[in-house]
Amino acid sequence: MEREIAKRISRNLKQWCTDKKYCQSNYSVEDVAEELDVTADQLRRFFLCYIQIRFVVWRKKLRINYARNLLLEFPEAPLEQIGILVGINDKANFRRQFIEETGISPTQWKDLHSRKCRRNRRRNERKQRHPDIPSLL
Repeated sequence: MEREIAKRISRNLKQWCTDKKYCQSNYSVEDVAEELDVTADQLRRFFLCYIQIRFVVWRKKLRINYARNLLLEFPEAPLEQIGILVGINDKANFRRQFIEETGISPTQWKDLHSRKCRRNRRRNERKQRHPDIPSLL
């Protein structure tokens, strides 16, 4: 792959990620390539050569990572809504992809990490009450 094309794809993909365009559902490799002003083949080659995974796998990782953040930020939000926000419109598909990526369901992940957050909050509160006592935790 030509170095200039790879640089352009890389630069444009960074902006694409910043704009969270990976959350758009029904957005094909061809659509993304057109938006980045390259061919679909060039975009596929870029991913295989430089990222070493297929575009759709990379996009799924971005979506699930964003979903994990949303689950912590909005713990009361329905899973279906989180899925829609990250570009996966079907609840069962969202759950399946989440499990493939993390090894646990979205509900299990949220419960596990919210407990960790509560535990850390309590630990910090204890430290604030007794700042002169060194923490053993």
